[in-house]
Amino acid sequence: MNPARDIALIDQLLAQPAETAWLEFKGSNTDPEMIGTQAVLYGPRSFAEMTQDERVRACYFHAVLKFLSGDKMKNASLCARLGIAAKNAAQASAVISKTLDAGLIRVADPEHPRAGYLPHWA
Repeated sequence: MNPARDIALIDQLLAQPAETAWLEFKGSNTDPEMIGTQAVLYGPRSFAEMTQDERVRACYFHAVLKFLSGDKMKNASLCARLGIAAKNAAQASAVISKTLDAGLIRVADPEHPRAGYLPHWA
């Protein structure tokens, strides 16, 4: 740990507006033994630097944020969140498919699959 660096990061976070895209939910620690004991903040990383599990978690958290803002996650919004170029949209589709398989998200309207995605609990 570097206390000076930690204090600088906290000052930087406090200087941000209440609502900001600076903090990205690209991954988190969901280990039940760690919750309440340790907080893990991941800095922004490129899509290529993320593991498959991190990509799935990022997709889930993006769906949660979209739902909480009254919207639905779509392929294009996930591309924008993860910095995937439009020509590589198939990569976002693959992440969405894995997240669906993991049971973390669901199709918003089964009769209209392009309507977007919601967290499994919504």
